[in-house]
Amino acid sequence: MRDSRSSSRLIAQQTVWLGATSGAQLVGGVAYVVVATRVLGAEGFGALAVIMATCGLIHSIIAIPGGDTVTTFASRSLVEGKPDEAAALIRFAMAASAALSLLALGCIGLVAMLASDIVLIGDTPASVLILYATVGVFLAPNSTALGTLRLADQLRASFLVCCADNVVRVAILGVAWASGGGMIAVVSASVAGAAVNGAGMLIATALLAPRAGIMNLLDSPTIRIPRDVMRFHFTMLGRTTAGTLAHNVDSILLAQFVGAADVGFYRGARHLVDLCRQPLNLIGVAAQPVLSRLWFDGQGRRFRETVARFTVLSVIVALVGFGVLTWLREEIVMIVLGVDFAAVAPLILLLLPGALVSVFTVPGTLPIAVGRPLPALVSSVSGLFALVIAVWLLVPTYGVAGGAFARNAVLVVSFAVLVPVIAATLRESKRI
Repeated sequence: MRDSRSSSRLIAQQTVWLGATSGAQLVGGVAYVVVATRVLGAEGFGALAVIMATCGLIHSIIAIPGGDTVTTFASRSLVEGKPDEAAALIRFAMAASAALSLLALGCIGLVAMLASDIVLIGDTPASVLILYATVGVFLAPNSTALGTLRLADQLRASFLVCCADNVVRVAILGVAWASGGGMIAVVSASVAGAAVNGAGMLIATALLAPRAGIMNLLDSPTIRIPRDVMRFHFTMLGRTTAGTLAHNVDSILLAQFVGAADVGFYRGARHLVDLCRQPLNLIGVAAQPVLSRLWFDGQGRRFRETVARFTVLSVIVALVGFGVLTWLREEIVMIVLGVDFAAVAPLILLLLPGALVSVFTVPGTLPIAVGRPLPALVSSVSGLFALVIAVWLLVPTYGVAGGAFARNAVLVVSFAVLVPVIAATLRESKRI
C-alpha cells in the first residue's frame, strides 16, 4: 500500500489530470456559452437553461451513476485481492446506468407530450427537449468509466476524450453562429459532443482497466456483486436524485416566478461561480479513491493526514479563484456572456457565500469514501428541502436575487448535516 507521501502524490497527479480535463471542459463550456448566448439571446438562453435542467433532473431521478460505487468498493475488492469481483462491479454499474438512462429518455418524451407548457418557454418545439435528452443516454456510462480510470491512474485518457468532445461541439457551434442557426443547432452541438465523449470513455475503460489490476473486464458477462455493494449503489440513487434535484430544479422553479431573461441571468451567474468551484470538486474527486484505499487498508493516520493536507489546499485554491472572480466579475461577464448579461455581475456576489462551502469538499467525501452512503443521502435531501423552502419564501419577494439566496441555502445546509458524520469518521480513523 502506498505511504502517505505517495498517496498525496497520486491525489496531486490525478487532480492535475482532472484539472486539465476541467480546463478543456472550461474552454468548451465558455465557447458554448459565448455562442449560445449570442445565437439565442437572453430569453432563448433561459429557455435552453430550463430544457437542460429538465433533462438533467429526469435523468438523475432515474439513472444511477456508478463512479462512487467503483471508487469505493472496487478499491476494497482490489485491496482484498479480488479483481474478478471488481470487474463484475464495473460491468454491473455500466449496465445499470445504460438501461436506466434509456428509461429516462422515455420519461422525457412523455414530459414533452404532456407538460410542454411547463418545461418549454416560448415557441420552443418539444423535439428540442427530446433531442437534448439523448445527451444523458450517451453520457450515462461515463461516471463508471471515470471511476475505473481513476483506479487505473489513467485520467489522461479522460482529458483526450474531453478534447475530442470539445472539437466536435465547437465545430458545430461555429457553423451555427456563421450560418445564423438557432436552438436546434446549439442543442445538436451538445448531442454530438456527448456521443463522442461517451464512446471515447467506453473504449478507454476497456483498454486501460488492466492498469488497475482488473484483467478480465471483457472476459465475462457476470454482474454478481456483494449485497453491501448493491445497497450502497441503490442508496446512491436516492442521494444522486436529491442532489441533482437541488442542482437543477432551481431553474425550473425560478421560471414559475420570473421571466425567461431573469432565468438566463441567474444561470449565467451560476455558470461562472460553478466554474470557479470546479477545481475544488476535482480535488475531492481525486482524493476519494485514495481515501477509500487508506480506510480499507487500515491506515488511519495517513487517512487523516490526507484529509487535512488537501483541505488546506482547497482553501488556498478557493481564495485565489473566488478572489479573481469577485475582483474582475464585470469584465468576466462582459467577455464570457456579453453586454446583454450585465445584470449577472451582482448575482455573482450573492452566490459566493454558498460557493465558499466548497472548500470542505474533501471532508464531505468521507461518508462515501468509507462506504456509508446514508449520511450523503440525508445531506442531499436536506439541501433539496432547503432549496424548495427558500425559493417559495424568497423568490416571490426578491426575484432572481432570492434564487441566489436559495442556492446558498442548499450548499450550506447540505454540508452542515455532514459535519457530525465527518467528525465521527475522523475519530473512528484513530482506531482502525
